[in-house]
Amino acid sequence: MARQSSSLSLPSPPSSSAEFQPLSKAIPPLSSLSSSRTPTSPRLLRNASSFAPSRHPHAPAVETPDDLFTKLTISEVKQVHQRLLTDADVKQEELRLMVGERYRDLLQASSSIISIAQSSNDTLNALEDIKASVPAEIPRLAQKSVAGEINDTQLRILQSVAAHVKLLLDTPEHIWRLLEKKKYLHAGWLFLLARIVYQALVGGDAEDEDDWAAHSIDMSEQFPLVQRQWDAVAPLRAQITYKATLSLRDSDASLEDICSILLALHLLESRPLTDVLSVFLAQRARSLQAALLRSPKSALNGSSLNGSAHPKSKKAVVREVREGLEDVFESITSTVGIARDVFRNRGREDPSLMFRVLSFIQLDVPDRDPSLPSDLQMSTQHLLSTLPSASHFVLLPTTIRSYKPYVDLASTTSSVSSAQLAVQLGEWFSKAVAELRSVAKGWFSELRTLKEVWAVRSWFSDWLGAKELEDGERRGLAEVVDDVAHGQAVKILRTALGDLQDGFHDELQNTLSHLRDSTSEALVESTPTKFLFQPITPPSFDVGIGSSLVSAFRRYGSTLQRQVTGRTPLLHKIVSSLEDGAKALQEDSEGKLTEKLREAYAPLAEDCCKAILTTISSHIAELNSGTDADVRSLSFLSRLTSALHGSPFCSYLKCETFTGIDFHRDISALREQTVNQWREFVVTAVLADYQKSSRHAQGHSDSPCQPSWSLMQALLSLSSHVHSVEAPSDSSRLQKPNIAMTTLGHFATSLVDVLANSQQASGEQRDQRAKVWDLKFLRRLLTLWTMDWDNLSELDRLIESFSVSEKQANGDAALIEQHLLRTQVLLAPLLPPIASHPPTHPSKTSTKDTRTESLLQFGVPAVEHMAQPVMDLAKPGPRFGSLLVGSTIPR
Repeated sequence: MARQSSSLSLPSPPSSSAEFQPLSKAIPPLSSLSSSRTPTSPRLLRNASSFAPSRHPHAPAVETPDDLFTKLTISEVKQVHQRLLTDADVKQEELRLMVGERYRDLLQASSSIISIAQSSNDTLNALEDIKASVPAEIPRLAQKSVAGEINDTQLRILQSVAAHVKLLLDTPEHIWRLLEKKKYLHAGWLFLLARIVYQALVGGDAEDEDDWAAHSIDMSEQFPLVQRQWDAVAPLRAQITYKATLSLRDSDASLEDICSILLALHLLESRPLTDVLSVFLAQRARSLQAALLRSPKSALNGSSLNGSAHPKSKKAVVREVREGLEDVFESITSTVGIARDVFRNRGREDPSLMFRVLSFIQLDVPDRDPSLPSDLQMSTQHLLSTLPSASHFVLLPTTIRSYKPYVDLASTTSSVSSAQLAVQLGEWFSKAVAELRSVAKGWFSELRTLKEVWAVRSWFSDWLGAKELEDGERRGLAEVVDDVAHGQAVKILRTALGDLQDGFHDELQNTLSHLRDSTSEALVESTPTKFLFQPITPPSFDVGIGSSLVSAFRRYGSTLQRQVTGRTPLLHKIVSSLEDGAKALQEDSEGKLTEKLREAYAPLAEDCCKAILTTISSHIAELNSGTDADVRSLSFLSRLTSALHGSPFCSYLKCETFTGIDFHRDISALREQTVNQWREFVVTAVLADYQKSSRHAQGHSDSPCQPSWSLMQALLSLSSHVHSVEAPSDSSRLQKPNIAMTTLGHFATSLVDVLANSQQASGEQRDQRAKVWDLKFLRRLLTLWTMDWDNLSELDRLIESFSVSEKQANGDAALIEQHLLRTQVLLAPLLPPIASHPPTHPSKTSTKDTRTESLLQFGVPAVEHMAQPVMDLAKPGPRFGSLLVGSTIPR
């Protein structure tokens, strides 16, 4: 076997010598080992290359051992020798690694081949044995022995026992699973079946199909598990009954669920159906109690416990009340409807649902009834087929697999008569309605407006129309809702009208206190003319054109309207509160006042109007001291009564429509009472000032040609007081009796009485001429109003009592007329209003005169160079003589 020498070996020299023989013999084995047929892996080749011999850097190339010894020194030869030994060791290590990896695989492969061959031979031998033994067994199967039959019977008995015990063992788990699914009829039926199985195990007799004693089986001794398992199953009856009874409270349960629950109670407890109906109604009564206790969420509309919660919207309140009522109504109607559907017999052709289910159960071979729900078509076969271990229960005897609870359909315990059903439902419905009535009042109390009440009432009408109830039940529910809604509506009306009364009383009391204290607000209230001429800043266009600008102009217009009508701030606050409240109440009750509610509202509205009148009357009675504060308060009350007389407040409340009260008449009477009391105080005070000033007055001449300044001061004071009573645009100035006329007449009467009494007491004639002028001027003012004044004759007699010549009297008349023309602007509140008519043919030249006449309704006074002043003025000082005053300028 010729092999190429390894790269690690050195070539042998051409001539051999004896001393080199050992070394040359040592080298070939290395070459032969390196060139063996065993394949080397790449990893081994890589390892070998890492251990490849390397020449000494100074060693010359040597081709033969002779050259080695010839050319190298001893030390170099030793190095070569050592290197070659190292290369040999490396090659041996490579060979060991190669043999360890590959040789083991070869050994295992050979062993596996031997094992596979042995297994194949064994398989072939087994198949041959089977082929030979099968034909030999066929004749043996045809021969049955008596011992085999005995063994088969024993096996069948044991299998039946196993099926019985299996059902008894699985019953608790299946019952709990059915209870979780709320299949109470299935759970009850399974319990009854388990009881039959237990009785078959422990109490079988010789006539039964499974006579355990006949087969030498003693259940109590050989199977003590049966009794222990039944002890675990027996308490489940109470659990089924308890959970089924509790489930009757669910108002969302369907008709089929309720019927199956009631049937389970009837079969488990052997209760008459009348008792089952009583249990159903009792549980529904408890669920109704729970629904009644679930009042609408949180507190009243717009209120919060800590003040930080946002008030509820009206829609949210209505929705919550409606949802609460709907839960109660649904509970009541579903209870009554389900009870009728389950128990009421409508005749032989249309029996109750409970009767049809019981009849289906008693059928020997029940067919599927399409008129019954599938969950109510119960049978033992159907129940066993739904259990997980249904295949094991095929071994149960036929008597158990065809078991059905016995029910005597002809017995009274298996039916409920129509009369008994009507009585029980009627009693339950009456109690439910009574409880609903007491609770619904609290729910409706959360509604704050008639719109909210009517929204709930309208919803109930729609809801009731969609329900199938008897007429009596429909009327009962409608009566409850109508009564509660009516009561809450009356309460809302009473509260709203009460708030109007209280607000009016408080605002009026506050205003009168301001007038008594003479605050800055009282000054505006006591002088409507100042309020009339207060400047108002018009809205600016800087806010932009849009809704904001429109609203600004509307506010500006309403402010101007209040100024024109004399609605001072405090007066407007009182009247507007009444008007706004009454208008809101009218809008809230529009179209919602039924005949019954209108009858309840009428006395409330009447009481509200009477309370307002009583409040004003009581304040009038309290103002009896005659002080300036009383006069200011009376003038304010006069304007208040006048504003209420023309206010739509009464029409909003429909006081005069629904009641017999005449609010306008009564408020007019109060205004007249206020004005009379005010007039008495004003005239008394003005007359006292007149008497005081007239006693200290010094006449400028012995023959005066105009009224005294004391009278003019008194008339101006009366004019100012009349201004405080009458609004600038008050229509009462055109009515009879007029405040200015009656006040002026009362002052004239009082003055005549005082002067007459003074003349009789003193008998003096001093300053009689001035008094005559005063009386004549008063007479002229009175005759402008009417010539039918009652005390006019007394005034004339008093004037005649003073010695005045006829010539003087005629001259005085002309002077008095001129003085009237000069003072008509100052005394305008005391003068009668005269409708000015435009000229028939106006011209350009008469335009100025027409404008003057429109201001001076009684005529234009004559131009006089020496006109006397209307009032007695202070004498000019010496420094004023050098000034050019209007009348002294030379023309």
